[in-house]
Amino acid sequence: DGRMILIDKHAAHERIIFESLLKNGYESMNQLTIAPIMCDLSREDTAAIMDNQELLNELGFEIDLFGDSAVAVRQLPADIDTGDVRGLLEEICRDLAVGDSGHMQKKREDILHTVACKAAIKAGRRSEPGELYGLVRAVLSDEVRYCPHGRPVSVSFTKGEIDKMFRRT
Repeated sequence: DGRMILIDKHAAHERIIFESLLKNGYESMNQLTIAPIMCDLSREDTAAIMDNQELLNELGFEIDLFGDSAVAVRQLPADIDTGDVRGLLEEICRDLAVGDSGHMQKKREDILHTVACKAAIKAGRRSEPGELYGLVRAVLSDEVRYCPHGRPVSVSFTKGEIDKMFRRT
């Protein structure tokens, strides 16, 4: 309708994944690792992981203690790149540190935000046309307006606004 729309494909995809995780009762497809992914963490982060092991199991993780400050990840949500596991665990620990221990629902949602972010399309990655079409359809239908962190997933400009930017009015 005479507008140009710019879409942040990562943010839109992140929202779609997050809503899917919420809708499916936090159950996602999981991937078992052939060999455990070893992650050296701080003692505090290792303790946070182990203290919240039941919650992490519910969300698709299987993590065992391996020494004082390391964990062995044996299973994780399917869309997570195994190279991102250490960073993901560190972000989850930050979520757990700021979350109120009495509000398990808030902890779950914070962790799901982080999982959705790590699983979403990355900047610079070439996307398949079908994947992009699904994102565009979700954004244009107003099904997806904001990422889980509250940022808009798109901006639009009218022809008049674009002309004004180039001082053509």
